[in-house]
Amino acid sequence: MKKINISRKTRNILLGLCICTAVLMIGAGLLKYIHTIDIHTLGRRVYVYGLKVSGLTEQEAARKIADTFNNRKISFQEERKEIKSVSLKELGYTLDENFLKVQLKTLKQQRDQERELFPPRRDYRILYRINREESREKEVLNSDNFNNVERMASVDAAIRYDEEKMAFILIKDVQGNQIDNVKLQKYTDQILEKEFKENLLNGEVKI
Repeated sequence: MKKINISRKTRNILLGLCICTAVLMIGAGLLKYIHTIDIHTLGRRVYVYGLKVSGLTEQEAARKIADTFNNRKISFQEERKEIKSVSLKELGYTLDENFLKVQLKTLKQQRDQERELFPPRRDYRILYRINREESREKEVLNSDNFNNVERMASVDAAIRYDEEKMAFILIKDVQGNQIDNVKLQKYTDQILEKEFKENLLNGEVKI
């Protein structure tokens, strides 16, 4: 059987053609993938309030954002120690998922008009709506749910007459730690309102 001799130059040309073909195939596959992501999802390198939603549809992103918000931990602390923790959803706060879908649809339309081959990271602060179930909040924040710490009433300073000792006695002021349900709810609402404006989705909220 006759051997076919291929010169080094020919081998290099064939190798170069193979490499070029492979690169073109990879490039074509990558461009197809990018096109699919950009067409059917919110796109690449997309964040909402610091939460990554790249490659997600509007519905998937709305669900992820809502779940992240609803599951945020609220830590009630006393003397720098946690005495109770609940999620925002357990406290009666939830993000309106349908409202999010509308906002994300608008965002998708905006990004479709600004499509880039190599987009920079963008973090969007879209509009949102918080649903609040006040009855659940009142139930969770009832003082009876914080009895894992010994409670005592405050005592104002006063002067009293002790009949046995036949003398006036100074009663010192004592700062109690009983919980006022109304004040606790008002303070909690104020902290959460401020937190949502500064940081909607990330981290534990300490109260």
